[in-house]
Amino acid sequence: MKVIYLNMVNYCYLIIYLNVRNGLIRGRRILNKNGNRGYVYLGIPYAETPSNILRFSVPTDKDNWEGELDATQYKDGCPWNTSTTDNKHDAYNTSENCLTVNVFTSASCLIYGNCPVVFFGLGGGFRFNSPVILDQTILIDNFANNDRNIIFVSFSHRLGMLGLLNLNNKLNLSTQPNILLFDTLKALKWVHKEIVQFGGDAARITLMGHSAGSCIMTYLSVSPKAYGLYDKVILMSAARLPFEFGNNNQNVSRQLAIHAECAFQSTDWDKVEDVENVLDCLRKKDVSELMSIQKLLEDSGVFFESISQDSGKNSFFERPIDVLEKVKPNVAMLLGTTKEEIGRGKNLLLKNNTTIVDVEKLKAVCNAFITAFDFEYVEAATNECVLQYKDDPYATIHIEDDLIFNLPILHQATLNSGRGLPTFLYQFEFSGSLNKSSQPSNFPYHGFELRYLVGLHSENMSIIEKIVQRQFSKMFISFIAKGNPGCEDIRFKQFDNKINNYFVVDFNYKLEISGMTNNYHEKASNFWNRILPDKVGSYNHESDEGDYLKVQKKCSSAMNNASYIELSYPESFYKGIDPPKPSNSYQTKSSILISCLLLISSIMVAFDFVLSIVQHALLYAGQKMRLHCTGMKYQKMGKCVIHLGGYAHDLYYKIRMYRLRLNKGSGEKLRMDPIAEREGTGITFTTSTPYRYSTGRQVTALKSGFKDDITSITLTPIAKRRHRAAT
Repeated sequence: MKVIYLNMVNYCYLIIYLNVRNGLIRGRRILNKNGNRGYVYLGIPYAETPSNILRFSVPTDKDNWEGELDATQYKDGCPWNTSTTDNKHDAYNTSENCLTVNVFTSASCLIYGNCPVVFFGLGGGFRFNSPVILDQTILIDNFANNDRNIIFVSFSHRLGMLGLLNLNNKLNLSTQPNILLFDTLKALKWVHKEIVQFGGDAARITLMGHSAGSCIMTYLSVSPKAYGLYDKVILMSAARLPFEFGNNNQNVSRQLAIHAECAFQSTDWDKVEDVENVLDCLRKKDVSELMSIQKLLEDSGVFFESISQDSGKNSFFERPIDVLEKVKPNVAMLLGTTKEEIGRGKNLLLKNNTTIVDVEKLKAVCNAFITAFDFEYVEAATNECVLQYKDDPYATIHIEDDLIFNLPILHQATLNSGRGLPTFLYQFEFSGSLNKSSQPSNFPYHGFELRYLVGLHSENMSIIEKIVQRQFSKMFISFIAKGNPGCEDIRFKQFDNKINNYFVVDFNYKLEISGMTNNYHEKASNFWNRILPDKVGSYNHESDEGDYLKVQKKCSSAMNNASYIELSYPESFYKGIDPPKPSNSYQTKSSILISCLLLISSIMVAFDFVLSIVQHALLYAGQKMRLHCTGMKYQKMGKCVIHLGGYAHDLYYKIRMYRLRLNKGSGEKLRMDPIAEREGTGITFTTSTPYRYSTGRQVTALKSGFKDDITSITLTPIAKRRHRAAT
């Protein structure tokens, strides 16, 4: 008996203390009210603190620590401050030292190993939230106990501007547009390497996310950088979003830099040095100041929306997402939504009559989504959208839910099943006490299912709800462990895209679960996937953020029933103050002199080159544009009239022995440079006064793409001596 007792003591010690690559960690045991026992290791860093010079940079490996790391309590969450949630913002429990993972495991997993793992990403619109809000006792009940033996891992990533800053996606900078995705990838790689120490099987990792966390898991699952790091995917209430512009978040990022007095009117956003100066300035700012500015921008209707379609060698995706999602790894997928989701479209109904749609507000919302999806004929598609929804108040209430939650989930199910892979679709419809106390419809809204799965808002559960918790979580446990959510009392069939079948998660008075039905969100699917494309053409994900921004604020105002403040730039913006130089960049006087000489030399060479191009263009090139200079005598002015539309520019070049000037009708002398970049469209010049060269030949002129309101061109000799015409 003593031997057994000593072994148990040794096991308890080994269970609490674990070694990972960076050092020793100390966790703790949880024994909840239901008698389930689990072991937790909280706040384990998976990367270095991304502050100071590491702010906005991809996460780097964590240095080893000495002694033991206390992993008994959660660490700080990542900084956030947003107007998009009623959750209380507590700056004292957040810091940039937040890139941590939390591991929940069982004694059986720790002793015997080879347990399946679930890697969970929480929602929050990419702007707020922390794993701290999840109920640890529910996680032990549903996953990490000796009965179920599923290791549950949550993690923190950078939020808002710290995770989505995008000053110019086309430049090779010291940052990347999708930093929060790189954080998630880093956390997943940590889990893949270290989970064996907690009793996990690195070959059986399931990605699971909810809302924005589900979007992140969708993007993670298609990135070649994550291939081989997971074997199943669970998507809850979101997948891909329509806002995947390459320059997504560029406007809000630059606005933030300006209001932080790190960017100015003189800042050249296409110049690497200028943008790096802005980044250096932002890295020196206190994070609370940046969060306050972000909140101020949100109050003016300017938001960090989502990830961006990046590209290039060091990018997260490397190739278009549309291409990647068709060739991603072959994995089983469980995915679904709640019956009501957010329902913000209720603000599109008239205030004094909840059965009549405010058509103008509806049009603003339709126009924004049509623009985001980049339909070829925006106006026609917008009108079709209005016709589809305006006479159906319930559909109008859920127009955003259709486009952000329901149809993206259906799209992923269709893609995965179309490749012959195990795919399971559900809709959560159970109405519990949380629904009844907070929602007039008495149906589950966005995130309500998390009450029963991961312990979000888990307080005051009834006996019936605890049974629902057990049954609902059983589906997920079965899928994580075996790749199929069905079990002895749950008949869950695979998704068939011919009938769009799905499992209804609801319970009758006998607490029997509902089961399968067909035609998942059929009306919305038919309209957006068939009717509308047939009428106005298909959509793509290649639009520019600029088009969406023109309609985004009006849409947000309608959906949120909100008025936004107007912001003015700080005085520093107009003073033209150059951004501060990076602290590690300096030049000696000699290097500055050399740089100036090289610059002057380059300008002279470039100017001669441009003059040569213009001269040859004037004298030899144009086939469609001809300047007839015949009959003009020495030192007289030849005037060549053209009529063009658009903006006025000025061209003033010396061409051999002549000055050439374009003039507006008002007589104002205008400038344009360089002509060589504007070749293309031919315009015919005619002369009001003839000009004779000594050769007596006609001179052909610019084959150019002017789009200006220039009314005349003037040739003037610059020397009082007879000269030969250029040949």
